[in-house]
Amino acid sequence: MYVVLTDRRVLFLDGNRGGRPGALVLDLPLRYVTATDSKKAFLGLQYVTHLTVPGQEKALKITFPVQHRTDGPHFAAAFPATA
Repeated sequence: MYVVLTDRRVLFLDGNRGGRPGALVLDLPLRYVTATDSKKAFLGLQYVTHLTVPGQEKALKITFPVQHRTDGPHFAAAFPATA
């Protein structure tokens, strides 16, 4: 899955396209999304954060794998903190 963060939206694109982004899977307005702090996971090799949208029962778990783990804290910092 590819995640694109713009000044207005968070876009999730299909990642099974041979190294290129595919179809739009999920589009969230940025003003409604909050995030937890990014935390280390799986022996400190990954970062995980949870995105929440008011009115939704569960949060969306975002995992940054080893090769992109340094992006995790920067991504989470772009959102207001979850209360």
